Amino acid sequence: MSLPRVILHKGKEKKARNTYPFVFKDEIGGWEPRPQPGDWVEVLDFEGKLIGVGYANPKCSLAIRMMELNVSEPSADLWERRIRQAIAKRKHLFSTTNACRLIHAEGDFLPGLIVDQIGDYAVLQSRSAGVEKVKKELAGYLMDMLPLKGVYERSDMPSREDEGLKPWKGLLAGELPPARIEVHENGVKFWADLIGGHKTGYYADQRDNRKKLSDWMPEGAKVLDLFCYNGGFSMFAAQKASSVLGLDLDPEAIKFADENAKLNGYTNTTFLAADVFAWLEDAVTKPEKYDVIIIDPPAMAKKKEKADNEKWMFWRLIKGALQIASPGAKIVVSSCAYHLSQVQLFEAARFAAGDVIQTLSIHDITFQPEDHPWILQIPESLYLKTFFFQLESAQ
Repeated sequence: MSLPRVILHKGKEKKARNTYPFVFKDEIGGWEPRPQPGDWVEVLDFEGKLIGVGYANPKCSLAIRMMELNVSEPSADLWERRIRQAIAKRKHLFSTTNACRLIHAEGDFLPGLIVDQIGDYAVLQSRSAGVEKVKKELAGYLMDMLPLKGVYERSDMPSREDEGLKPWKGLLAGELPPARIEVHENGVKFWADLIGGHKTGYYADQRDNRKKLSDWMPEGAKVLDLFCYNGGFSMFAAQKASSVLGLDLDPEAIKFADENAKLNGYTNTTFLAADVFAWLEDAVTKPEKYDVIIIDPPAMAKKKEKADNEKWMFWRLIKGALQIASPGAKIVVSSCAYHLSQVQLFEAARFAAGDVIQTLSIHDITFQPEDHPWILQIPESLYLKTFFFQLESAQ
């Protein structure tokens, strides 16, 4: 087949040839002819030499997502082959959980596609016009490769508007998932809501950090979980804690957290629907102290220019947490905002500790787990950064 051709400006071919998958609109010198959103295109450098193929959306600032290098048309089995490879990499993870990310977009060389497996169901997110054109075919591959009961789509995120796509969710293949699915993870149980929950219904990316917290924290600790959502960190903390208090603004999330505690048979947890910032301002005026504090807010910096605002948000949260921390307290700070750098998060913690004259040591720094792979040549594929701090004092 003869594909539309795209000519890049001089020098803009270097990233693509180094396996960076994104070509932006301002890097393109011309279309021959202009493709429709989601169409395959042949990508050439400014001298007309072949780079490879990708799928395009001329309406977007992210105009091309590269899929294969040094070929003039895509392999017939490209999608199927890469999905199979991604699934094979994760097989060993299902020995400790039944919830895992199967496909992590460009981290698995499938830009624009996210797939999570939660129990007997897969949840698919289509984030681009190219994926949108083949999503039912992709759902079919998943059903063929895995013992699934159904594939449900959760493409109801605002970012699809950049691709000219409306937020959407619904059944793609098989049967609808039930209202709730029981997830097990390293011996702890959770309810997941695939249809109405946040994103795909379950945050598998904090799996390793939840286990790490449980292993690290002391027996009998008094725990505070800020932005607890459905109680992910709280459930692991409750294994050893004397008490756990979880806060989240979403009343539905709080109901889920309570039900997750009941599912595990915990009686040492309390969950409150509250504005975390207002609660912290009040808490610093009271004598109550906490031995372990988790700070895991949702990402607010969706664009680079908002990263500084997010840094100061973390400064405010960490400062408040330090003021209600007991001597030697352990503090976990996690950011899922790609645009907030590791350095900015360090600065937020350093400034906060300085403001309240406290000393923090770094126990560990972690990133996203292996089912959310990140590629060195694709900075955007690394988003989750978690710091394990401990409050110190000179003897």
